[in-house]
Amino acid sequence: MANVSDNAALALPPLSPLTRISARPRISILHPGYRKGENLLFCLPAVDSIESSNQSQTRIWGHHHATALIAGGIIANNAFDDVYFSHDRYGENPVATPRDGILEPGHYFLQLNGITGDRCNTTPTRSPSSTAPAPARTAMDKYKYPIVPSFTDWAFPHGKLPKEWQQPHSPPDHKDTDADTDRCFLTDIRIGLEESHLIPSAQLEWFNRNEMGDYCEISTNNDINDPANKMLLMANLHWAFECPLFVIVPKPSTGFSSSGFPISKNKPQRYAFVNHVISTVPEARDFTDLYQNRSMQPKYFNTLKREFLFARFAWALFIYLRKFIQASTAPLELIIIDEDNYISKSMTGKQFSKLRETRGESINRSRKRRGLSNQNGEPNDQDDDVDEEKRRWRSASRHSSPSSNGCDDSDSDFNRGRSMHQGTSSNLATYDLPCF
Repeated sequence: MANVSDNAALALPPLSPLTRISARPRISILHPGYRKGENLLFCLPAVDSIESSNQSQTRIWGHHHATALIAGGIIANNAFDDVYFSHDRYGENPVATPRDGILEPGHYFLQLNGITGDRCNTTPTRSPSSTAPAPARTAMDKYKYPIVPSFTDWAFPHGKLPKEWQQPHSPPDHKDTDADTDRCFLTDIRIGLEESHLIPSAQLEWFNRNEMGDYCEISTNNDINDPANKMLLMANLHWAFECPLFVIVPKPSTGFSSSGFPISKNKPQRYAFVNHVISTVPEARDFTDLYQNRSMQPKYFNTLKREFLFARFAWALFIYLRKFIQASTAPLELIIIDEDNYISKSMTGKQFSKLRETRGESINRSRKRRGLSNQNGEPNDQDDDVDEEKRRWRSASRHSSPSSNGCDDSDSDFNRGRSMHQGTSSNLATYDLPCF
């Protein structure tokens, strides 16, 4: 028998407390064609950092410049090569931060390179046609380039993903734990697993109209349920993913200096797909401390399609654009889907809300249970997509058949591929998803 010291203790100290920064500063992205108070497109939290170039060893907090630019490019109808940020409304003082550098907190105008005179170069994926005569223009109107107001109206940029999204997934010091992918894709843990769609199942019409089935691994009657469009997440992370508190985007993994420039011109910049927080609500702080910029293990990434991840990024982004649309009192220049055509149209926020209602899309929902704090001007409504996912979780919970010990590793649903996981009860059924 082993000798045990009188002072032996098995208890470990509590987990180290998280940083929990009380309030992160924000990066506000403005449209140059609208007046102050009605030109805030969206906000991004300062969740990325690099070491200062001086000797102070302090860290500079902000937001990955390229990720913010790509977000702006999506809203500007996939104008990824034309967008840039400026400190002024007229684009005369462009941001000097390198593409892979850190955009520090502040207000920035989203500009398009092609704006000259009364024209702006925002050629959409499918060229829209005007449906109304052009009104008299003011000096500011030449900067009023059209934007895409919702995910429904957005056309997927087939074959034209931003350059960062085309790079191989190369996480630093990566080492797969094993070949098993029946665990949480973010934590590699098999506890409380739930299945999450990248492109939400409620977006089947968008999925088919944009021919996303071309990226599926398995051709079925309902391609949106293809394994390449689904991943397993622990219940709490599934909740955060559907809110959406975070997305998965590429960021530089090597060859990256503190200034944001490549270390060597002879070595290509490498990128890894990482967790990236896009919400500024207080509930996102813990996720930021735990998971921000953590790379996905290659074994999980290789089961997904980057095109579906990019569509998910856009879906999440458009939720945060709603406040800009709804707050507008003057007509907005929008690109919308009309049957199978993309058209340019001037609409007020109220008119666009009515259009969404005629489409059967929910604008405002009454939520009875606990939701996220509605702070920092975040949207206060919920997409049908999240409700559809929620109904699916509840249905799975009602029809589950837990094993005697609740830890049956031989769950038949795992053996059939990533379908609903019986034997796992979701705490999400006890309260509603957050409202934005």
